Amino acid sequence: MNVTFNIDKLRKVVDYVGATQPMVEKQAQQEEALARKAPEVVEMLVQQGLLSPQLKEAKVRALVSNPIEILETLEKTAAMIVPPNMGSGAQKTAQATEQSSDQVFVDRIMG
Repeated sequence: MNVTFNIDKLRKVVDYVGATQPMVEKQAQQEEALARKAPEVVEMLVQQGLLSPQLKEAKVRALVSNPIEILETLEKTAAMIVPPNMGSGAQKTAQATEQSSDQVFVDRIMG
């Protein structure tokens, strides 16, 4: 049986494998890093009260198997955060003033 090889096609295959190997290795490293980091992140979400402890393992699996889940979780977490109101300092001052004025009022009535 005679077998003939097209050297040009074989070279193209070798070149393709050589060019894609770094991408495959990078993908594998990212997947390993994700598998290491996901449990830490999920634990933090549980500790902060942003995720039920009963959902912990399922969330880790979801984050590792579907990177889009990371963005969805980030979006949900961001929606739960209430940034400080720009007027929060003014409200505290107003409350302190109101409490002071209440005390002055009580002092005047009580004599």
